[in-house]
Amino acid sequence: MKFILKATTDERGEIDKRERLSIPFGSGIVLGSRADVRGRVLEPAGVDVTLRLDLDSSDGSRRNDDVTRTVPAGQTVELGAWRFGTGEHMLSVKGSTSPVTPNTDFVCEIHIS
Repeated sequence: MKFILKATTDERGEIDKRERLSIPFGSGIVLGSRADVRGRVLEPAGVDVTLRLDLDSSDGSRRNDDVTRTVPAGQTVELGAWRFGTGEHMLSVKGSTSPVTPNTDFVCEIHIS
């Protein structure tokens, strides 16, 4: 199963996005399944993004520790390996660009196995 979160920085070059991920019962995903999470800057070229990511149950139960990573321009970076289960989850992505760059497109891919 794969999820994609896309975010665009605001006029201050910042990202602050929350996305609800729903894993249906019967999908074959069980509590404790692992997800590989990768991120990359799509546009513009030459911009790095430093992010703090967190993935937990939608009810607020802690499933994972948050991580902070820098995604260098032009590279895909492993952001972590998180635990999942069926049900509702909330992905929180906060960060900023260097140099400060509005309208920077960032994508986070989550592959659950």
